[in-house]
Formats: sequence, structure tokens, C-alpha cells
Amino acid sequence: MRSNPDPGSLAGHFAVLEDPRGEIQCRHNLIDMIVIAIAAVLCGADGSLPLS
Repeated sequence: MRSNPDPGSLAGHFAVLEDPRGEIQCRHNLIDMIVIAIAAVLCGADGSLPLS
């Protein structure tokens, strides 16, 4: 991911969030997980099981 996302983009809105996970647990970027979750909800997912 870019270090300075466009402020008008979806990634730009969430770039200010701090990742509460430890370094060892960071298999995926936090912003990637947020965007996937938002896309899943928009497609009708109603829980965490469809995300897995």
C-alpha cells in the first residue's frame, strides 16, 4: 500500500487509524481488511463468516 493515500479515497479516510494488533499478528494490512469488510457488507454479508 502507498504510504500517503489520496485523502479523498476510501483508504485515505481510514489511513489515520492505528493498528491495534501486534507486529507478529500483522499478516495483512489493516486498511486492506477494512476495505474488504466494507465491500462484503455492500454485497450483502451479514457477519464475519462470509468474510472468511
